[in-house]
Amino acid sequence: MRNHLLVIGADGLGYDSLKMHLGQHMPFTYWLSTARTCCRIKLKMAVSPRNWTLIFSGRDLKWYTLYIKRVHDDRWRLIKRWELPVVFIWDEFPDMVVINAPVVIPPICRNTGFKPIAYGLGYTVFEWLKEINDIRYYALKALESNSDVIAVFTVIDRMLHITANEKVIRRVCVELDEVIRQLVATAEKKKYKWIIISDHGMRRISPDIQGNIAPRHDMPFIRTVTKAIHGHSDNALYISNTGIHVKNLQDVYRIMRRILSQ
Repeated sequence: MRNHLLVIGADGLGYDSLKMHLGQHMPFTYWLSTARTCCRIKLKMAVSPRNWTLIFSGRDLKWYTLYIKRVHDDRWRLIKRWELPVVFIWDEFPDMVVINAPVVIPPICRNTGFKPIAYGLGYTVFEWLKEINDIRYYALKALESNSDVIAVFTVIDRMLHITANEKVIRRVCVELDEVIRQLVATAEKKKYKWIIISDHGMRRISPDIQGNIAPRHDMPFIRTVTKAIHGHSDNALYISNTGIHVKNLQDVYRIMRRILSQ
């Protein structure tokens, strides 16, 4: 019987972010980075669409730097799943539970009752905490049923884009750290192989404390950052109980596929 697999995605939780700043608010995740196999992945480009697609398909779509495409002058639309010429890991293994995989907006969900919060673009404390707790519920439910699980949290990226308020950062990171602890503990109890992976890190780009968001003029049902406090940094975090080291994001896909194919 093969090992089951849990993949925890943490959008924006780079290796440097954890080691230099956020680790003080995420003691369990920080401890994992010292007690299990942990790698700092140097990135070619710190962009979410391209990197999450690479992680979950093994294909590097160099053109895929935005979740949107221009249709006319200043009018844009969301890129659709069918426009990505890739086969995702959940296409190969259709019984997987996929929760909030941000390869497109809104994120992909399969075999779960989870619904992306605010199109996967939550920018309030309420939305961040709801995403954390909703993913906790559905991911634990899937683990209890012995399913292979991918669960991606976008809150670190969304939060740091628009705030440097340490009280807010601490509150959200503490909640996220506890959910990661629960997921990893459950996975290890059930003899799962597990991976924690991010798509990039975050770095301070503004001295201000608070940024701004606004509805898009062409897609008012989603909001965009109009003033950023943190931007993306070119390193990703990998932690795993597989004992396998990685050099790039494509290696993570290879490990997932190897485990699921056994």
